[in-house]
Amino acid sequence: MLSRRKLSGLLLVMVALSPGRLGAQEKSEDLFWIKGLKKNAIEYEHYTCQLSNPLTRPISDIEIWDKAIGPGDPLNYFFWHDDPKPARQLLEIGFARLRSPENASSDLRNAQIKAQNLRLGMWKGGTSIAQATDNPSAESGGGRIATVVRFIKNVPTLAWALLGTLSVLGISVAQLGSFLHKKYYIEKRVNMLVIGEEAAGKTALLLRLHDPRISPEILLGTQPTMAIVKSRLRDPIPYSGRFQIYPQPVDVPGSKYGMALDSLHDKYDVLLIVLSHNKERAAKEPDVEYIAHQLELVRILVAGAIDSKRMRKPKALILFISKFELLSQLPPWDSGAAAARRRVDVIFGGHITTARDAAKRNNIPFTNIVGSSVANWNCESVTKFIADSIYARR
Repeated sequence: MLSRRKLSGLLLVMVALSPGRLGAQEKSEDLFWIKGLKKNAIEYEHYTCQLSNPLTRPISDIEIWDKAIGPGDPLNYFFWHDDPKPARQLLEIGFARLRSPENASSDLRNAQIKAQNLRLGMWKGGTSIAQATDNPSAESGGGRIATVVRFIKNVPTLAWALLGTLSVLGISVAQLGSFLHKKYYIEKRVNMLVIGEEAAGKTALLLRLHDPRISPEILLGTQPTMAIVKSRLRDPIPYSGRFQIYPQPVDVPGSKYGMALDSLHDKYDVLLIVLSHNKERAAKEPDVEYIAHQLELVRILVAGAIDSKRMRKPKALILFISKFELLSQLPPWDSGAAAARRRVDVIFGGHITTARDAAKRNNIPFTNIVGSSVANWNCESVTKFIADSIYARR
């Protein structure tokens, strides 16, 4: 059972919502607990719907044990009655004794005998005494009925206590499961740096990796990143299988070379370069100047940074050539798109060669992927290559 103090804030709500409160014509049931014991009286804390009042009531049928007198609740028990009667509970733990056992009910006498047999409280060192009942069969039946009644009256308290315990336990189990999943199932967290010229399709690719089912309309509606953006996704990029990937993508517009170079000093594991034949969303013809700027980006930010002794080197390098849906109505792996693939190889031949040679010189896994974020072509190859190149290197 949870301690009374932990539930004290919750009890006022329970009293307010109890059946006696919900029915206007029903008799009110208040809440009591013991605040302290005196020689001939018991102090209670008395709760009505919204108020708490101290209450002292004299006792005549029992005598409190001298060592039990003082503040505090020895029972840690709630009474849902208009007239709490804790005599039996105090007798059972040896904190009180009957003034006139011969005149008391058999229920109270058996409670005192129980404490004497167990040598509790004031009865330590005493001898065991057999239970005495006036009518054994009737008394046992009445005791069972009384037990059921007491249980029913305490159902609200037990329910709230159980609910609180299960809630805490559920949160703890969830946190432990998450910790064990990340520590023993997921190999490690991957930091992925994404670089590309303005409107190359970096944001659309990140959105597609994060949500493979995202609609093309949403991707076509994304605005190009005009300044440095470090977007650390809270949720992982999903990847089925043993190697589930938890990256922290960083979107860096390639047109800001100085800021992009600064980002290469950050801690990252994967360098992803996004290329495009044209910065216009619907343009099918290559933009020669735009392609030349991207080759300069690859030479400076990729080859230069990887060959530098002061720059961090990635554990994997990926070139993703996007917007293939503007060059072909068929996916890049289809034989009907062979002519469009050869065209891409010619347009980005210098970019691919520069990146591949730099990766080879530094023993870094490299791949170039031709795909489309809008049509969802080859986007999953990015996460697959990360798993194969980083996680397989043990």
